[in-house]
Parts: sequence; C-alpha cells; structure tokens
Amino acid sequence: MSRQLKKRILQHFVQGRIPDSATVGVDDVEFGQAIEDLAEERLLSGVVLQRGGSGNRVLQTFLDETSITEAGEKYAQNEAE
Repeated sequence: MSRQLKKRILQHFVQGRIPDSATVGVDDVEFGQAIEDLAEERLLSGVVLQRGGSGNRVLQTFLDETSITEAGEKYAQNEAE
C-alpha cells in the first residue's frame, strides 16, 4: 500500500468520515487490502472484514465501528506536515 493511500484513508477517519474505495480512488480489492494492512499496523481498530473467493481475499469491509488509533492519528498528522 502506498503512503499516499494510507494517508487518504486515515485522513477520512481523522475528519470523522468513513471512507470507501470510491472516495479514496481505488478499487474494492485494493481498498480491502489497505484496510487490512492499516488494522494489522494498529493504525485502525474495530475493523471487520469478510473474506472469500480465490486466495481468501477481502470481499467486504465493515467500518461502522472502526476508529483511528492514537498511532494512526500521529501517522496522519506527520504525513500532513
């Protein structure tokens, strides 16, 4: 995942908005992988993913209960400077 994509997604959460693939300018597959990566890096918490299909890829993301962590806020702030 590019730093630019990571920043775009985190900025949505900083602003209190829930992003989707269209708002950050990527396809659903790339968006799902990016959200999974951000959760694994502990920059987001409360992420729920639905997997399936070939390669057990992320099919759907559920972000209603997702929040940005303190580390995620710091990352977003540092990238904005």
